[in-house]
Amino acid sequence: MTFLCMARGIQKKKLLLTMIESDRKLRALMDRCRERGLVLNKDKLRLRQKEVRFIGHLVTSEGLKPDPEKVKAVKEIPNPENVAGVRRFLGFVNYLSKFLPSLSDLCEPLRKHAQRRCMELSDHKPLEIILRKPLHIAPKRLQRMLLRLQKYTIHLAYHPGKEMFLADTLSRAYLRNNEQTGTLEEETKHLARFLPVIKDRIQELRQETQADKTLVKLTKVILSGWPEISAYVSAPLQPYFNIRDELTVQGGIVFIGERILIPETMRMDMLRRIHSSHIGVEGSVRRAREYLFWLGMTKDVKDFVTKCDTCRSFDDKQRKEALVDYLRNTKSKTVIQKLKALFARYGIPGHLVSDNGSQFASTEFSSLPRNRNSVV
Repeated sequence: MTFLCMARGIQKKKLLLTMIESDRKLRALMDRCRERGLVLNKDKLRLRQKEVRFIGHLVTSEGLKPDPEKVKAVKEIPNPENVAGVRRFLGFVNYLSKFLPSLSDLCEPLRKHAQRRCMELSDHKPLEIILRKPLHIAPKRLQRMLLRLQKYTIHLAYHPGKEMFLADTLSRAYLRNNEQTGTLEEETKHLARFLPVIKDRIQELRQETQADKTLVKLTKVILSGWPEISAYVSAPLQPYFNIRDELTVQGGIVFIGERILIPETMRMDMLRRIHSSHIGVEGSVRRAREYLFWLGMTKDVKDFVTKCDTCRSFDDKQRKEALVDYLRNTKSKTVIQKLKALFARYGIPGHLVSDNGSQFASTEFSSLPRNRNSVV
């Protein structure tokens, strides 16, 4: 068995222990194993070796070296055929990083390829906002596209069409008789189909949206693209600027995520429908948040429910029963009578806590029945 010791000095010289010292340490190891009841496999024992394989390395009298079998495996590894293969290869060759000071520089092109970074230019301003949408709040029609793009690191920059000469020119001078090659994948998702709303109501929403001046302006901004800063947005649309990433227009209806933005003329009717079963404030708010949205909707729902005559008529009937009966007055005699009734029903308490009122410090109260261990 060969023992190597790395010196901790500035030069870090390698010191080979003498054979006598090595044998002494080996005997001490064997004695300790015998004391602890450890059994060693003699078939695996190697004494006085010049090198030993240990965790993929060679421990030699000259220091640590790479295992030739690992090096051979790296040289003969098949060429990666996909991004996952490139990543596996990079992870494997990191084994040699301590022996190749320039390995990081050599692998940099492969790392860039594995990351699949894409720099794209587009003249479609809303596309910048679409790619920043969190997946869980993105409309259904965008979720599939965002899922497909998750394996890429895309950096999208907006450029006006007039500055994208090649794409803009070809889009205006395309070949009219050019035949399509391959198949065109087409997918249509209409959010209204996933809502529990009848067709007549959908048509009414569409008509009222087109009649609402604020929503008409909002629709135009959503389709044409939002300005960079809110100062350039008209006053009626200012409250929507911070949620612009979630706003979409489909079939003449404005959606925020998967919820419908309700025109002002229909909000009172929606409040009546939300609270039609008189489910209370919290239940009505939860129900509204599932499919509907407008600015200040939560406050409107709470105000509507608190002013509901039907719900208010049942308030007294639903009042919780008090543990202690109402007192006609706070005299000691009245308090004692009520407490005796409670003690007879529930038993005499071990501790009775009061606010040090005069009725509790009276002579009458001191005669109140109590256990031997009761404390007032």
